[in-house]
Amino acid sequence: MSNIELLFTNENIMLSDGSVNTANSIAAELAANAGHSVGHLTYPGTGISDHPYNVFEISLDQLKESNTYLMRANKSMHRSWPRQNTAHDNALCRDAWLVKWSQTVYMIGLFTQDASLLKINTDAAWAAQMYIDKFIYDQEPMELCNLYMFDTKSEAWYKWDKQWLRVSDVPTAQGVYTVLGYDKPTNAAKLAIRDLWPSVSL
Repeated sequence: MSNIELLFTNENIMLSDGSVNTANSIAAELAANAGHSVGHLTYPGTGISDHPYNVFEISLDQLKESNTYLMRANKSMHRSWPRQNTAHDNALCRDAWLVKWSQTVYMIGLFTQDASLLKINTDAAWAAQMYIDKFIYDQEPMELCNLYMFDTKSEAWYKWDKQWLRVSDVPTAQGVYTVLGYDKPTNAAKLAIRDLWPSVSL
């Protein structure tokens, strides 16, 4: 495994969760084809060492620190944390660092009508909420908030600007970014992901 600091010496970096057949894995392949660095973030105990991209292990201290971000996120989500499922909880702790280090986050999923601030269905909502919390609580400039959501029902992109605004296009993937969402993206979602690298195809 590589030292995490080495990853951030590159100009364009996609942070990966190492999943398979997901929005993240499709994006990772496209990013690599575009010449971007791809870093797979893992955590102690996963035993992953043969991943096709660079593997960077989050420390136990960082994993514990993630709990703070998840408890804070839950104030806006009104769900439950921790959830008594160690594997799933550790994955969300890893996701905290995916979005903490990302300048831009692209989500693929569905909007829902619940009591949460972002109204995103599934566990993807945790990562999105932790990302915007950087700007709400940590004094990062709100104008640097780049959270985009492709809603698979309306098949349209939305940008978070203290509320969801439908947009006709989104910026191409560059800088430090991640793409998170459904385990099995729809065909429309796959096309939306590919459009983030307009000159590259799978």
